[in-house]
Amino acid sequence: MRVDGAMDPHPKGWARPSTTLQRAPYVLGTTPRRVHVIDTFVSADSPLELPNFAVAPIGQGVVARALDNSSITPPAYVDSLVQVARARGVKLQVGTTNGGNDGSVFTPYGVVDVAMGWPLRYSRSPAEVVDLRDVVSLADMIQAVGETW
Repeated sequence: MRVDGAMDPHPKGWARPSTTLQRAPYVLGTTPRRVHVIDTFVSADSPLELPNFAVAPIGQGVVARALDNSSITPPAYVDSLVQVARARGVKLQVGTTNGGNDGSVFTPYGVVDVAMGWPLRYSRSPAEVVDLRDVVSLADMIQAVGETW
């Protein structure tokens, strides 16, 4: 784990793999106002899935996780992501899905969990499908959030 911003009362931390991130509250404490988790967004964008939940079409950009089984991103934060994406010309989708994200370990301390990811099909299988344009839009969005938030 690396923590930047020793002079910043709200440090920025980056960690991977998820087992490290699950210990992050003990390292960072409760000082962050929000945590930005970068993870996959398992999409129902496939021919066999119902199109009523967890749909984030592959190739349509990064996904802001508004809701999953582990946390809810406050609507004002989701709206802010949408505004940042529009201002920067980044393709952004907003989605809800099952599963969880590693930022949820911070929420008991009052830290807002703002998760983003790239949409993919067939998670944890030999046939995972991802569009590299979505990964590029994720990188653009990470840069935009880092520069504007």
